[in-house]
Amino acid sequence: MYEQNNLKKGILGAVLGSIPGILLWILLGYIGFTASIVGFVIAFGILFGYNLLCGELDKTGTIICVIVLLIAIYVGEHMTWSVVIYKSLKEYSEEITLGDCVKNLGSILKLVEMKGDFVASVFKGYLFGLLGAFSAVKKLLR
Repeated sequence: MYEQNNLKKGILGAVLGSIPGILLWILLGYIGFTASIVGFVIAFGILFGYNLLCGELDKTGTIICVIVLLIAIYVGEHMTWSVVIYKSLKEYSEEITLGDCVKNLGSILKLVEMKGDFVASVFKGYLFGLLGAFSAVKKLLR
C-alpha cells in the first residue's frame, strides 16, 4: 500500500513539476525560439517534483520521469502549434476558439498539409528535451 501511494505522489510531483517548463515551451515556441534549455527546465522541474513528493529517484521513478517528459514535450508542442494556428485563423473568423484549435489540431494540420512539419517539430522537441534531461540529471547528481 505504501509503495502504491508513494508512486502516485511521484507521478503527481513529476506532472506538477513539468508545468512551468511546458508554459515556457509554449511561450518560446510561440515566438519561434526552441532550445535545449527549455528541455532542461522541463526535465529539472519533473525531477524536482518527483523528488519532492516521492523521495529519491529509483528505476521506476526514472521510467515515470521519462514518460512524463515525453508527454510534457508533446503537450507543449501541441499547444504551441494550436496557439499559432488560433492566432492566424482568428484574423479570418471571430467564431474560432483556442479550444477548437487544440481539439482539432490533427485535422487542421492535415487540411493544410503540415502534419509532417508538426511530427518533425515534435521529434526536434524530443531531441532538445532529452539533451536538457541529460543536463538536468548531471546537475542533480553533482
